[in-house]
Amino acid sequence: MRKLSILLATLLVLPACSQPPAEQEDTPPPPPPAEEEQYDRLTETDKDLIEAYITANISDLSTIDAVLGGTFYVTGIRWTDDDVAVVEYEDGHIAVTADVVAYVNADGEVVVDVFSVSDEEDVAEEEEDLEADAEAEADAEAEAEMDIEDLF
Repeated sequence: MRKLSILLATLLVLPACSQPPAEQEDTPPPPPPAEEEQYDRLTETDKDLIEAYITANISDLSTIDAVLGGTFYVTGIRWTDDDVAVVEYEDGHIAVTADVVAYVNADGEVVVDVFSVSDEEDVAEEEEDLEADAEAEADAEAEAEMDIEDLF
């Protein structure tokens, strides 16, 4: 009798153990890919999206400001590596070059991880020179205007 009870219990328990567990409704999504994987999978479409995003948002992305009331616009983008783009842009007064690392996330949004102006010190000097020139020009105009008023 005891053998029969063990056999019966085994037959009832064994099928229940071999069935896969019921699916949980609150299964968390898989983790995002590692950072290296995000860059490794850049397609031409991803690069086109990134280029369009950079072009549309260059003034916000730039770590320096346009000078003398100018507005930045992109003059060129080239890819030096699968995940690194060199962006050239200007505002009509200064020309700037930046290295950009970006990817397109799972939602199709462009994420810019790095925006590094290559020649930021040179650009800062150029901005100071332009501002000094503009100030000197304004002073010269004001002085010339005073001289003309003195004539009358």
